[in-house]
Amino acid sequence: MSDQIKLNKKLLFYIFAKKDFPNKKKLKKIVCKDNERLKRYFTNSYRILEYTEVIINEKLNSELNDIYERDIFKIRYVKLFVDILINLLQDYKKSKDDFNKYLKEQKILIKNYSSYERYLKHVIEAKNSIDGQEIRNLESAIKDLYVRFIYAKNSEKYHIENPTGSYRIDKDIPYKSQTVIELSFREVLHQILDLNMTQISEKDIKKIVSYHYNCIEPFANKDRKEEKYSKKNLKLLNTSIEDRQRNAIINAKNTIITALKDLKLIEEEIEKKDTDPDKVRLFKLIEIKDTDWKMNAKTKNDTINSLIGGISDMNNVSPKSKKLVRFIFNYMGNYIEKSIPENQIMIASF
Repeated sequence: MSDQIKLNKKLLFYIFAKKDFPNKKKLKKIVCKDNERLKRYFTNSYRILEYTEVIINEKLNSELNDIYERDIFKIRYVKLFVDILINLLQDYKKSKDDFNKYLKEQKILIKNYSSYERYLKHVIEAKNSIDGQEIRNLESAIKDLYVRFIYAKNSEKYHIENPTGSYRIDKDIPYKSQTVIELSFREVLHQILDLNMTQISEKDIKKIVSYHYNCIEPFANKDRKEEKYSKKNLKLLNTSIEDRQRNAIINAKNTIITALKDLKLIEEEIEKKDTDPDKVRLFKLIEIKDTDWKMNAKTKNDTINSLIGGISDMNNVSPKSKKLVRFIFNYMGNYIEKSIPENQIMIASF
């Protein structure tokens, strides 16, 4: 972990832990002390929190003040919250930079409008377009985390009537901007959570992968025509289209199963009886403790991607990140204090 990221987490934790934290200048002295290297990184760390509106006018965003209710939100949960949130905030900053660049290219600048209302209307329209999908996804994920970690305890105060939310793949980023594995993994999560599944079969996962593969393949074929084929790709061209499609689907299916096992979201493989003609593998899933305050599949997938960078290469994912992923998957929101063992919570400490 880089010094910049360490400082980002340390700063975020400090302002969530200290209700009356000081102004920027004093905060720098407290957090960095005499460490000259950290002092050089402080401006960037502080800017992330300003940019994502965690800090407004050197104070915590008033919408997040419930985090200071110590009888409800104990310090060890703040550490866990920071470990998960900081990744999304960093991704959001990058996405917001890209979105602001897009607004500039489209001449959607406040100086070009007679009123702020007209400017805001066009910003919202841009955010609801394909080009604004990424930042909108991250905003939804961050908001969902706030709901689960901060607002869940006061659901009546915040009028939270539908804590789980609904999510459908077909309303997400266009297929040409996605991968088969990403869409399929998200759909697997959606089905597990939406149907409160206790087990899932290899056949179920393959069916999901096949569906998204067939939707994305037309875009992939179009891009492939412009590729310069390597020896490996030329070898693939010598195989039949059917074989290539079948192998791609099987590889994606196996990647998802491997990730679910490695993250321990699959608890065990259930042996099938010899009388089963298909001999399809069946997997027992981790128990979802509470079905009311779980995060939706979209938030979980976006948050997991921020933590581990996707599921294609699990070898480079640290044990700590894997534990956080398991917690995200089975986050209980309103029942957190009764459900999470002390030793699991403390994995989020610095």
